[in-house]
Amino acid sequence: MASNLGADDKNNIRNFRDFLLLYNKLTESCFSRCVSNFNYRQLTGDEETCIEHCSNKYIKVNHRLMAIFMDIQGKKQQTAIEQINKMTEEQQQMARNTDTNSAPVINSTEQTEEDTRTKTENIQASDENLIFT
Repeated sequence: MASNLGADDKNNIRNFRDFLLLYNKLTESCFSRCVSNFNYRQLTGDEETCIEHCSNKYIKVNHRLMAIFMDIQGKKQQTAIEQINKMTEEQQQMARNTDTNSAPVINSTEQTEEDTRTKTENIQASDENLIFT
């Protein structure tokens, strides 16, 4: 059955489960802290007041924790984005440096002409050495 559920349904189920866990923790915590007299079916005035304060406090703390969590997550995501951008810029800079530092490409025709000129100069120099010796 769970495999037939879509992503939205799974997300809704997870949110509902999280809500129920939070509600159960709230109920258990406030009940154990505030309810002490089991002689009556109804809560006493002090117990009602204690439960109201306890539940309000629990909910406010939960909201505050969630706000802090969202703030920290936002900052972490921003830091991660900045690091990725910095790494990308460094890689692009390294690529540019590699391109500018690489040896210029010599056309094969230019290389052949230069080789021929060098060989001719070497032959002429050796001929001059033969003539003068």
